[in-house]
Amino acid sequence: MYEIMRPSIITNKYLALVGISLSLVLFGCVPAKKTFRVVQFCFTKEDKASVLRETLKQIANNEHMIFRDVSGDSFDQIKQTEVGLERNKNRSEFISIFSYLDEGMTLGASNLGLGDDQVAVSFIAGKNQSNAVLFADAVVLQLKQKWVVKDINPNSGALPMTCSFSATKN
Repeated sequence: MYEIMRPSIITNKYLALVGISLSLVLFGCVPAKKTFRVVQFCFTKEDKASVLRETLKQIANNEHMIFRDVSGDSFDQIKQTEVGLERNKNRSEFISIFSYLDEGMTLGASNLGLGDDQVAVSFIAGKNQSNAVLFADAVVLQLKQKWVVKDINPNSGALPMTCSFSATKN
């Protein structure tokens, strides 16, 4: 009566990516909390993503946070989709990192949709807004020691910036 269509491999991978994304949103570490702060900056000519990875890992360790660098897996999944948002991005420069506490306070860093030479870092408060604000301020202060950091409206999100190495700290 009805013909059953077999989904293609691309469709299955796309659905898997959508499923993973939805499960993170719906059942992730932070139940329905809103981003309260977003900053964005360009890397210097020398450092790129590796310095940011080490900086965020050190911050997570100092704050006793769970650190997850899912950059490689995320990059591979995105590359396999039909959308191909990151076709021209170098895998080693792709960033998808998050650190969190059980109480829900989360720091996330990504350059999805941005250039290899820039990143956005976002903060979610979790159960204790005042502690999260203090944490975000301290992290941004550390980032400002290495890069020229700009606050972004958390409701609009990060957009690609024009980066020039003269606009970054040396």
